[in-house]
Amino acid sequence: MSLPPIAGLDADAVSHFVQSVLKEDLGLGGDVTTDLTIPADARLIATIQTREQIAVAGIDLAQVFFEALDPDVRVERLARDGDELQAGAPIMRVEGRARPIENGGAIFDHGSGGIVLLRAA
Repeated sequence: MSLPPIAGLDADAVSHFVQSVLKEDLGLGGDVTTDLTIPADARLIATIQTREQIAVAGIDLAQVFFEALDPDVRVERLARDGDELQAGAPIMRVEGRARPIENGGAIFDHGSGGIVLLRAA
């Protein structure tokens, strides 16, 4: 995966940050609950939307996280950094293997009160 510079960080710094967060959140064995409740071959189309009024920031980084979890994921951005969105507005649509999408969504849900987990599209 080719990483873009994000927030003034070079690709190596972005990669290190993403891998550190994934290691802390998922450990070496992945997420046990996700693995037990979502079939390995399940596919998902999910829309990430705001929980409250927000100014979008970090959409590039969000895409990098999903791509780090599943290099074959398809990400459609529905908003751009700087957009001001009302509660319930879609930010991005993600399509691919369900387990990595769920794990990525959970990371954002824990880290930001402005983004809901995932809602199947």
